[in-house]
Amino acid sequence: MPALALRLFPEPPPASVPPSPPKIDRSTWTIAEAVDGYIDDVLRPNGGKAATMTQYRTARRYWDDWMESRQPGLLDLTENHRSMRPVVLLAAETTTAELKEFRNWVQQRAKGKNPSRTANKQLSCLKTVLTWLHEEEGTQPPHFPKPLKTQSVADKLYLSLDELDRLYDATTRASWPTVNGSLKPLWHPPGVYWRCLLALYFNYGFDTQMLTAYAADKQPLCWRHIRWAPEYPGDDSNATNDHGWLWYVRTKTAGAKPEPLVMPLNACVAAHLKSIAPPNGCDPDARLFDFPRCRKSLDVQWSALCHVANVRPKPDLHTGQERKYLLKHLRKTCSTYHETNMPGVSPLILGHAKRALSEITYRHYAHPAMALVEALNSLTQPSTFARIFETEDPQQMLF
Repeated sequence: MPALALRLFPEPPPASVPPSPPKIDRSTWTIAEAVDGYIDDVLRPNGGKAATMTQYRTARRYWDDWMESRQPGLLDLTENHRSMRPVVLLAAETTTAELKEFRNWVQQRAKGKNPSRTANKQLSCLKTVLTWLHEEEGTQPPHFPKPLKTQSVADKLYLSLDELDRLYDATTRASWPTVNGSLKPLWHPPGVYWRCLLALYFNYGFDTQMLTAYAADKQPLCWRHIRWAPEYPGDDSNATNDHGWLWYVRTKTAGAKPEPLVMPLNACVAAHLKSIAPPNGCDPDARLFDFPRCRKSLDVQWSALCHVANVRPKPDLHTGQERKYLLKHLRKTCSTYHETNMPGVSPLILGHAKRALSEITYRHYAHPAMALVEALNSLTQPSTFARIFETEDPQQMLF
């Protein structure tokens, strides 16, 4: 006779397993639905930027316009007769020929100086969406057409040291800004700030809005990004620099490269930064250049300085068209002079490289801090920049 098991407590009921969410059938999605699904399921949960989501919506709008333009040519042949009923293209069934036709249509109708680049952008967005869709469905994506050849629109211009000297002298005529972002008077005359801007742009090649942000969603350098201590502010290097350090994360590449860029200050930059410091102390969260967020005023003042300094690039070699310097050309100027001074270091300073020089040896083994200290402290400065040292009080050097 089998032994009976003695149970002091009742057997607990089996744990209930939550039902798995129903599988979404994406095979019936149109391109518009696929783009919306990619934004809702991938970009938004992973902190995608608003600008990125806007770009995907733009691609969707181009696709809808293309579909509308070609509807008379779409025929439903399912019933052995020609019908003018519009046909809906499913995202999962989109073919290479249709994508190529869409790309060429965008190129023909895109406005601007580089329609091929616009077409490639829209095609790239659809490629990302369709690749994701087919991965979710476990199917094979189509062969995507090659991007169109594009021409470089941005002129690769850089300013000479003599032109920078003339711009530096012209800052005494600067009239903007006189108030800060809160419309309160600035601590110093406009020329003091513009001279510091020139020194920073020349040495570090910042993106324009990393210093003079005019868009509401841009966060430029603040005083907390400046460290006056000689010790390297991070925990991955023992490098020292007598003049201190600055650090920041490039807004443009924050998603792909979230690690901060740590740059040494040289004597010239450190003196210019001290010249714009508020006399009553620096609020760590205050912007270095607390300018009104107005792109038009920024561009007008820059153009005025170039006019006063009589600074302009040579005409285009092929077309003879007159050109003008933009603030972004200071970034190219920085890259040019750093490459001349120490080849290979400019990608580190401009944030193009991922904390390393281009060769594989440096990428895997060498920390860039020491190379940056040498590069920044040995860079030849425009001669006028040295005027910051001609007075004990840098804030009074203009007056």
